[in-house]
Amino acid sequence: MSKSLPISILLSLGSSFGAQATVRLPALVGSHMVLQREAPVPVWGWATPGERVVVTFRGHDYPARPGAAGRWQVTLPATPAGGPYVLTVKGRKDTYTLDDVLVGDVWLASGQSNMELPLRDKNAPAPGAYPLILNAEQEVSSADFPQIRQFTAKKVVAYQPQTESEGSGWQVCSPATAGSFSAVGYFFARALHQRYHVPIGLISSPWGGTPAEAWVSAEALQKLPDFQAPVAALAGRPARPATPGKDAQNTPTVLYNGMIAPLQPYAIKGVIWYQGESNTGRGAQYRTLFPALIRDWRARWGAELPFLFVQLANFTKTLPLPGPSDWAEVREAQAMALALPRTGMA
Repeated sequence: MSKSLPISILLSLGSSFGAQATVRLPALVGSHMVLQREAPVPVWGWATPGERVVVTFRGHDYPARPGAAGRWQVTLPATPAGGPYVLTVKGRKDTYTLDDVLVGDVWLASGQSNMELPLRDKNAPAPGAYPLILNAEQEVSSADFPQIRQFTAKKVVAYQPQTESEGSGWQVCSPATAGSFSAVGYFFARALHQRYHVPIGLISSPWGGTPAEAWVSAEALQKLPDFQAPVAALAGRPARPATPGKDAQNTPTVLYNGMIAPLQPYAIKGVIWYQGESNTGRGAQYRTLFPALIRDWRARWGAELPFLFVQLANFTKTLPLPGPSDWAEVREAQAMALALPRTGMA
């Protein structure tokens, strides 16, 4: 992404670059991004209230003016898969030029460590030990798929929904970058790309070891009796604590607020989810919690998004006689979520 400013601004004294930049974009909106095909696509940002902002894409201008809070938004019309394109955002003083923009399918990848595990894990066992990713080095070295891109969301704990996405920017899949991609996300994206021959964008927003309730909004959790008191206890806390504290990421609502809410309203095709271990011991609760999460995210995006998830593996020790199993209860709860429309389980 490039940004141009008039020479008079660049030469002015006593003013910082940030003070002169009247138009600002979220990290999610940038060069190399993938926009959702065949669907209206919101593009948004912030500017001085009342300033005219113009988004240009595929030869058409889409003007907007921010309201009192400074937020502006335009909606690009449904576009077939294709690209690369250039998208520009122009304000009174400055212009953003977003290069290498593709149109394809965008998937949100979330959950805990199963989804977070990168294709090349820095903490992998020594050579000869049990590999975390089978043939990881060969997979990375052959990952030459420039039409697959990933945006990795920053880990953020928040007690109120945040409005601005933070992350690494969009990375183009290559042997130099693929090692940092979510392994599950990468294999999913590669399979889709090879089958449908369209660009695939991944928004990777997981956090290892976290329970499902951390990923659900306060409004949705308040409808579940088990979580009414914990949600009420969050009232009055700072929206974005500077030092969240140990294990704060496991608190109800905080990862929805910090890592999911800021992604909205970026247009997506659907969700892939890999989580459940951190809810073992509460399988009966998961029967209502997991469907609540699915409904919540769909409501936030305003669409009945496909929601695909991985069931916990059936790898625990076989018992000679049937008996209680926390693991099996969560597996059962996950299978029960298939009663919701447009869900799929691996």
